[in-house]
This record gives sequence, structure tokens and C-alpha cells, in this order.
Amino acid sequence: YQRRVHGAEDAISDLPSTILDIGNRDRETRMLVDKALLKSKSIGKVEWSHIRSLDYIDTFVDTFSQAISLVKDIHPNKEIRDKATATTISLDQWSISKLSHNKDIYELYRQFASDPERTKTLDEQGKYFLQEKMKDYKRIGMDLQEKDRELIIQLNQQYSAISNQFQANINNSNSFIEVTKDDLKGMTNGFLDSHRKGDRYVLEANEPTYAAVMSDCSLSSTRKAMYELFLKRAYPANLVVLKDMIDTRYKIAHTLGFPSFSHLQLDGLMAKTPDRAYQFIHDLLPHLTQKANQEMELLRSNLPEGVTLNSKGQFHPWDLPYCIRLYKLKNLKVDETIIEEYFPVDSTIQGLFQVYERFFGLKLSKVNAKGKWHHDVECIQISKQITNGQDILLGYVFLDLYPRTGKYGHAYCSGFISPIKQSNGKNLPAAGAVVANFPKAAPEKPALMSHSDVLTFFHEFGHAINLISATCAEMTSSAGLKGMTDFVELPSQMLELWCWEPQILKMISRHYKTGLPLPDELIENKVKSKSIFAGYKYLRQSLFALVALEYYNENSGKLGKRVDPHEIYHRIHDQVCPYEIFDDNSFFECSFGHLDGYGAAYYGYMWSEVFANDIFHTIKTNNGLLDPKWGHKYSSTILCPGSSRDPNEMLHDFLGRPPNKDAFLTNIGLK
Repeated sequence: YQRRVHGAEDAISDLPSTILDIGNRDRETRMLVDKALLKSKSIGKVEWSHIRSLDYIDTFVDTFSQAISLVKDIHPNKEIRDKATATTISLDQWSISKLSHNKDIYELYRQFASDPERTKTLDEQGKYFLQEKMKDYKRIGMDLQEKDRELIIQLNQQYSAISNQFQANINNSNSFIEVTKDDLKGMTNGFLDSHRKGDRYVLEANEPTYAAVMSDCSLSSTRKAMYELFLKRAYPANLVVLKDMIDTRYKIAHTLGFPSFSHLQLDGLMAKTPDRAYQFIHDLLPHLTQKANQEMELLRSNLPEGVTLNSKGQFHPWDLPYCIRLYKLKNLKVDETIIEEYFPVDSTIQGLFQVYERFFGLKLSKVNAKGKWHHDVECIQISKQITNGQDILLGYVFLDLYPRTGKYGHAYCSGFISPIKQSNGKNLPAAGAVVANFPKAAPEKPALMSHSDVLTFFHEFGHAINLISATCAEMTSSAGLKGMTDFVELPSQMLELWCWEPQILKMISRHYKTGLPLPDELIENKVKSKSIFAGYKYLRQSLFALVALEYYNENSGKLGKRVDPHEIYHRIHDQVCPYEIFDDNSFFECSFGHLDGYGAAYYGYMWSEVFANDIFHTIKTNNGLLDPKWGHKYSSTILCPGSSRDPNEMLHDFLGRPPNKDAFLTNIGLK
């Protein structure tokens, strides 16, 4: 029943485009699964072919689930988004009882896994898959008594509804403020033109508007208003929803015999325990704190006009990005408004594609695709270049890069069709979408990307490369964007590092008027600025990681206790970021979307960045940044297996040794 992708339109057709289409696809999915499960009841002796078929059923449902989840995040029509959201909740709840917690399916897996005569015939991939599958079953309570299993199903279904509401509240937040031109001193003409509504200016609570105002506006009062607007998205609704998320996850973990949801989740990840994740962060904190303190002294001695500190020498949070930009401008001659003129979206993306093509041996080209959900969306066809042969189609990636009302407000990559391997050994093409919120074109300027936007695009398209490259997995559920939460960011983080290399910056930059690349002096200054405020950056990442761990630690939900997410965030903020005043009128936790998908594992961003730097350093020191031989080694070792191998083994195979922190610490200026 695999939906085959022969062209871009086939990929688009996998995304339901009407309310009727959503309903039909939902019914079709459930009907086909019911038929397959009915046949599974007639299985006598369980063979490996049966296990592969059961695994494929999971993938079949996941394909529809990924598609409908993307629709709820990006479709321009609110009624269709609402229908997709409701279907996502219903499908999640149905699949919990029908598939993931199905006792009959579990018994088939258990029978096969407990027979040494059959398991000894499996190859390494098969053994690893079965081992991890049985661990997963234990972590969802399939070995418990019937009463407890039923409770786990109910709690997981409750959580599905709660978490979908959490994300929907964030996506549907449409708050804005109206200001005058005088309130926007320091903003570029392009920004002013794109936000003018009559004689007023409308600032919506989206990522590009927020980032621009925080960085460029010279009026502290406007920055404060924008800061509190952005950090009140989904407030107060998500305060209650977040408490319900935390409580429900605690109940699930407690029923399964784990001290906390953190213990339950991390048991299946590289870190294994919350203690190890905490230790990872706390080992870095003294070094990061020392560096951040030095950075704050630099800013205090270079305070811009209009920025004031409190009696303790603390900064207001809405002042720090502005101070950092002006410091870089004054002392390092890094003018971000000039730099972005060298990164018009279209030519920058083409430049980045050249990097991918040379390193990975790929061919990327824009193609027309009928039926796109929005006129801004573009389609990229990706093929593998074969010497003296026909290129092999690997898949399609859709780019939805600009903000609009109701759209998911951050950046991510959706892999809604995985590169499933067929019985003949060939892979079906994959399909995914890169969703972002970059500034739109102004009347007299094309859409321009900041260097930060370039990093974001390289990061998210790195996930897309991972999606279409994960073709070595024999089991369908191991192909594509699958992997441990504290490892899955590595491929995209590693590719971000290319965008700090002078050679690469020359390749991908082109001034929107002159067509010239970034000047050498500007590149040199920009690269020098890379780690100058790394202490500030990574203390913020540590803050988010510790908050996520603390929300889901052993104290949450115990004895009916309702945690106070705002108090926890306030307390950890003051411990980790003492140089910054906590603003009681902001509620970051209400729009911290990673608290659902990443759960307690937000530390995984820094954890995997350690490995990413190690791999990048190895490639760079061997002059491999544009060398397809190194691209092949990286792709075949790290990307191609998907989640069919232990990440520790993949890292060791690539590096020839266990990974270490040296390259990471050097990269952020701590070594």
C-alpha cells in the first residue's frame, strides 16, 4: 500500500488538500490496517517475513500521520488546519490502541524474539531492530498486567489530545501591536515598507519580526513591547495545558515503574539517564558562565544610548540582542544589515545547493509542481549523480519559507514519505518539506536572509538530506528521519558549520545589486565574531535544557502535586542567567513547542552538537569540505543507516575512535 512517488505531483498528492480528502485518507488508512491486522490473526509460527510486514504497517500509518501533521502546520485555510488537527488527535489515539499497544501484535514479536533458533539467523540490522523493539515494548508497559496496560493506553490517548492542543494554541496565536514610525527608529526601510498599514505599522508575533526588532530597533520601549508580545504567545491558555502535559507524562512514567518521565524517555536515548544529561550540562556550565561573565563586561563597558542596567548591573532581556549587535558593529565591524544584502534568498539557496551537490555528489534542481498549497512554495528535486549512467531520483523537498497567519511559527523539516527499500533492493523516492519563517521581500528589495537565517536553512535542509539519504535500512520504520532524539540533530548541526568557512561564504553569497560575493574583510570579521558571545548563546541553551529536564523530573506530578512551570522557569533562569533580569510579564514556556516532541531531551541539541563538531573537524582537517569522497564516507556511515544501527557505533566507525568534546569547546571559544 506504499504511496509511490514518481514525480513532484505524486508527493504533493500525499498531502490531503481538502476537508473531504482528509476524511477519505483517514478512513482508507484505518480500513487497510484493519484488514492487515485481521490477516495477522491467522499467523501460526511467526517468521521474519511476518515481523517485516508488521513493521511496515507502522510505517504505513506513520506516513499518513506525518502528512496530516504537516497540513495542520502549514495549510493556508484555517478550516483545513482545524480538520487536520482534529484528525491528528483522533489518529494518534486510534493508533495507540490499534498498533503500538496492541497485545496481539506484541505477542507475535515476543514469540519470535524468544525463539533463539529464529533470531540467530538474523543479520546485524535485524538483531538490532528486534532488540530495540522489545525494549520499546517494555517502556510502554506491554509486559504489565491488563489493568495497567489499559491505564497506559488511556493516559497516552489523553496526552495526545493535550499535546496537540498545546501546539495548536501556539500556531493559532495571531497577536500583534500597532506602532508609529517614530517607535521604529533604527529599523531598515525594507522592514518599514513591509510592515506599513496606512499611517501605522503592524508588528506580528512571528520569528522574523521579533528577531529584527530585538536586534535593530533603537527604542527600548518598542523592544520591550515586542519582547513581551512574542513571549506571551499562547498565554494564558498553554499554562494550563502545559501543566496537564507534565502531569499526564508523570502518571505514564509512574505506572510504568519509572521515577519520572525524564527517566522513562532517556532510557531509550544515548544519555540513558537524567543524571548523565544533567552532568553533561553541569560540566559545561562553569566554563560557559565564566565566558558569559566576560561577555557581559564587554557589553557593560560599551552600553548603547538608551540602555540602562538595574542596581545589580543586570540587563533587561530585550536589550541584550541590541547591545550585542551594536558591539559587533562597533568593535568587529560586523554590520548584519550589510551582510544580509549579500544573501538574497534565491541566489543563496542556489549557492547552498552547490555545496550539497559537490560534497554529497547530488543534483538539486527546482521543478514545477502543480497543486502546491501556497504560491510561495517551491519544489526541489534531488537525484544522485551517477558517472556514465542515469541519475537516480532520491526524492522531493518542498520549501515553505515565509510567514503567514496560522502557519507554524518556527523552522523544521518534515519527512512525510520515507525512502522505503523494496524487495528488489531499490528505494522508493522520499518526500519532505522545509518550513521556515524568513523575512519576505520588500517593495524595493528581494527577500534577504540574515547570516542566522542562512544557518537555519542549512540546518533544516540538512535534515532533508538526511531524509533522502537514509536508504540502507532494511526495516521500513528505520528509514528516513528516524533516530534517537539526542542524536537526530547531528546531521543538520554539522552542516551549519560549513556556513562559517570563508571558502563556503564566498560560494553562497552574492549581493542583490552587484552580484559580488562577500568581501574578504567582512568575511574575516564575521568569522571572528563567531564565538565572541558563545557563552551567552549556550547558557540560554543550557537554560532551556535544564527547564525541560526539571519539568519532567521525579518531583513533577508526585502525590497529585501540580507543578508551576512559570516558577520553575524563573528559578532556573536566575540560576543560569544571573546577568539578565527576569521579566514577569513574559511566559516563554507557553510557546516552548519542543516541550512536546523533545520532552525532557532538549539537552540533545548541545549533546549532538558535540558529535557534529567532532565530525566536522575531522572532515575539515582532511580538506574534505567539498570532497565527495568525504561526503560519501559521511553519508554512508552516518546518514544511510537511518536508525538501524547504534549511534555510538556509527560515530566510532566514522571517527575511528570514541567522540570527544575538544572540537566543540574550541569552536565556541572555550579551548
